[in-house]
Amino acid sequence: MANDLINMGSVQAPYWEQVLILPPKSSHIEYYVYDSFNLLNASTPDALEVTFGGAAVQSRFSAGMGYKLKEPVSYIQFFNTLDTPLTIDFSLAIGGITDNRLTVSGIISAQSQQQAYSSVSAGTLTAPQSIEYGNNSNIALVCTAGTITVNITEAGVAVTNLILTAGQSWELPVVSGGTIEVTGTGTFNYCIAEY
Repeated sequence: MANDLINMGSVQAPYWEQVLILPPKSSHIEYYVYDSFNLLNASTPDALEVTFGGAAVQSRFSAGMGYKLKEPVSYIQFFNTLDTPLTIDFSLAIGGITDNRLTVSGIISAQSQQQAYSSVSAGTLTAPQSIEYGNNSNIALVCTAGTITVNITEAGVAVTNLILTAGQSWELPVVSGGTIEVTGTGTFNYCIAEY
């Protein structure tokens, strides 16, 4: 094809997206002038091989990848390496393609909302106090008057002689249950939320 027949996007659409189903162990040539290729999606992510504009070597191309050629070419050839049909969603363009979508594969475990607390205890106390908390707790203390000293010596938590004066607060998520020892002469608010 002569170079003057390659259109740089002024007449042809500069961007084109298509979904194609490739039969098992087949190839397909798509004629379109382009210099950028993106494999947006594939029914099997790593089964496609391609050649760009008649290149001598076909290469594996994975879903989510893109390629920018140095010069426009007039066609692309797809190869399905599977024994089953392969569906691909691809785009061809004159100019660069930027795809910032998140691609995630494998088994995904997600929650749409935060787990509710199984119990919440809160109140106002005057030191000295011993307050017990369970496993997987979020603990918050606010000194409202005077001075208090906080100590937790349970496994995995080391809070030693933490001094809070009026207006100061402290918060900590903990995994293992235990006891908070609060000494001093101050008054404090507390909240313990257990998952």
